Amino acid sequence: METGKIELDGQEIYPNIYRGIELLPRNKRQLVAILIGASGSGKDRIVTEMANINLFRHIVTATSRLRRFKAIKDEDKDKLEKTASSALTQKQYHAILQKFEKEGLATVEPENAYIWMRWMTPSDGTEEQYYQNLRQEYELIENDIHNLHLYGLPKSSLAISDNPWSIPVIRTEINGAVTLNQLIPQDEFQIVNFTVLPDNLEQSQNDMIERATNLTKEEIENRIKKNIEDSQRYKDITNFYIRNTRQEINGRPGIETTIDSLSRLTEDLLQSE
Repeated sequence: METGKIELDGQEIYPNIYRGIELLPRNKRQLVAILIGASGSGKDRIVTEMANINLFRHIVTATSRLRRFKAIKDEDKDKLEKTASSALTQKQYHAILQKFEKEGLATVEPENAYIWMRWMTPSDGTEEQYYQNLRQEYELIENDIHNLHLYGLPKSSLAISDNPWSIPVIRTEINGAVTLNQLIPQDEFQIVNFTVLPDNLEQSQNDMIERATNLTKEEIENRIKKNIEDSQRYKDITNFYIRNTRQEINGRPGIETTIDSLSRLTEDLLQSE
């Protein structure tokens, strides 16, 4: 099987699914999946397909910024922004945006896009104290600050939802995966690292170029270089490789075989102790 720079020595345990580093005994810990792979390898498609059959669950991260909205009519922009800024609590702010949407005045960022942390900085504290309070209040396993807003992964996002027969999944790149493997409490959660592989790296590069309408030639070349460099590190962290082939298998699209196999593996993992 050609996989570009990546050599797969592990056993094929299901069609298109290969074993990597052996998992430790689960010991009733809750499963959390980390999904990595080159740009254009098909991570989004696989997560979407698995979520549609309720075996994967999207992780919801948290932010301290405001939900965004955009006025339908330009002449309403200032009025709507003034109305939204009058909110004294987060609950009031969400209610105002709901009204904008209901009355057809604005398009509004979905309420379930993030966990919306408290967004009003206390007047009697410093910005760093505010961030630290949010880190503690929301038990952020990982966090970062972008444009003066705090973003992070709350521990609650990993907890079992109303469907315990699904695995919460975090999509990230190799550096993020390494960091999460260090930060997620492994006495409570068992991390399963999946790497999505195309038939070869050229395939993922072609897909990326087709989608990268806003990237410069230099930016595309840098991403391709990073894909190749990252591929050397997958074997250090991966428990299972997912071959996202474009080739037909027994007259069926390769993605269908891959999802069938990944479903069987996921069910086996969920039933394991």
